Amino acid sequence: MAIGALRAVAEAGLKVPEDLALVGFDDIDLAALVPPGLTTLAQDKAGFGTAAAAAVITMINEGVTPLPRILPTPLVVRGSTG
Repeated sequence: MAIGALRAVAEAGLKVPEDLALVGFDDIDLAALVPPGLTTLAQDKAGFGTAAAAAVITMINEGVTPLPRILPTPLVVRGSTG
C-alpha cells in the first residue's frame, strides 16, 4: 500500500520526502528498492511463526490459551522520511 502511495504522490506532482513523509509497515524487500527507499516498521516474520507455534503447542499440551505476546517492530529509516 505504501509503495502505491509513493506512486500516487508522484502522479500528483509532489515529492517524497520534500513535500510529504511516508512510512510503510512490514519492511518487504521491495521497500528498500523503490526510489526513495521506503521507511517502514519491520516485522519479525520468523518470530511470529515461532510465537504462533509455541502458542499452539501450549494449547495442545496444557489446554489453555497463552497470553498475547508482543514482538518488537523496529523502525527502518530510509529516504521516504528525509
